[in-house]
Amino acid sequence: LYADYWSSEPMKFHFINVPVKVGQAWVFPVGLPDAIWFVFRNPNISISTWPSVDAVFQTIPTASTHEKIFEFSGTGDVIERYTLRDSK
Repeated sequence: LYADYWSSEPMKFHFINVPVKVGQAWVFPVGLPDAIWFVFRNPNISISTWPSVDAVFQTIPTASTHEKIFEFSGTGDVIERYTLRDSK
């Protein structure tokens, strides 16, 4: 899903159901914002986490080029969401 402009343009990333631990393993021991910064090294990235799909789409009706919405599934997959409809 990575696009080159993510490392240079102002970006907003929204993550739903971010895992903290799986069994005894810490998935994001320093936090998701730090992990994203180490991947893109873009000082203009904003990270938000949400407890549910409904919560994010009540605030942001649709994803856009510079505002991406991702959901962690129960199996650990990361799924990009575009609207509330595509999550049902």
